[in-house]
Amino acid sequence: MTTTTRRYAAAAAALAVAAFAGAVALGASPDVRATCTKDPKVTQGATVVSFDVHCSVPLAAAATVTVTATPTDTPAEPSPSGSTSPSSTPSSSSTSTPSPSATGALPTEASVGTTGSLTKRAGGTLPAGTYTNVEFTSAVRLDAAGVTLRNVKAPAVTMYGTGRYVLDRVDTGGVFVDSYYNAIDGVTMTGVRVRGSDGDGVDIFSNTRFQISNVVIDGLIADGFTFPSGSDAHGDGIQVRGVTNLALRNAIVDMGPWQPQKNAALYLEDVGQGIRSVTVDNVRLAGGGYTFYTAPARAASTLRNVSIFRSGNWGPVLVEGNKADWTFTNVTGPAGQQLTP
Repeated sequence: MTTTTRRYAAAAAALAVAAFAGAVALGASPDVRATCTKDPKVTQGATVVSFDVHCSVPLAAAATVTVTATPTDTPAEPSPSGSTSPSSTPSSSSTSTPSPSATGALPTEASVGTTGSLTKRAGGTLPAGTYTNVEFTSAVRLDAAGVTLRNVKAPAVTMYGTGRYVLDRVDTGGVFVDSYYNAIDGVTMTGVRVRGSDGDGVDIFSNTRFQISNVVIDGLIADGFTFPSGSDAHGDGIQVRGVTNLALRNAIVDMGPWQPQKNAALYLEDVGQGIRSVTVDNVRLAGGGYTFYTAPARAASTLRNVSIFRSGNWGPVLVEGNKADWTFTNVTGPAGQQLTP
């Protein structure tokens, strides 16, 4: 389990709340001791906008689950029994750039999340392979390369390995992609239902050492964000802290009624190696402080066919710094007005 605490200097952007503490609940016993390390880029006496502290505790081994490896970047289709045929060790990650498709239909509750009956299993760290028709009763962690979750429910899904992760029809409280230990290349999420609470719904978290790249999110509904009164946490519908090649399409992200802890429905932060080549297409966003917030892109990035159907508390859009690499096409506010960077 990893807990990341972020603290901001007084000069931080308006979206920054005084502190952030997020954790994936894994049911660890009270006597488990965490090991914490500071972000190596922070030096004594330095003035920084933000820094990160990573803490880890041991996870219990996953319960027995039928698992088989898939040898290519295209996961094998499950057999009627719900497991794939055995095969060789998965190949290395693909480095192809995701290419956004033409605008499709917005997702509905029927097109995301799980369907049919699921078999309950304990969560924990999952070996490489394909998991189908499973309800994990505790959060799952993906450390190995090449894991597919298909028609799966879990309280949370955290990715720490090198990539080739597929989430297809997954129902969860949050998805966390963290490159603290490795560069992560290749994450595909289709038909994902995120039922957020008092943190981020989807978190893509790069750093100065390792970048996350080639991420496709196609067909997503994320809502249900509610913070306890007086909480000093913060949350975004989708928080991206550094990424190369992200395609977000056919998605609905609703932060719900305004609370001070809510940052943005879509939040892109220029940390690590920065925001590079992001395309957002056919997406509806609502709520937050600024509904869409981004720092300058370091490579050409696009919003198109984006509807902000309920503005954030401070406004619908904030693009900080150099706006030259952002292109807005058919980006509209609550009154149907055209929005620009």
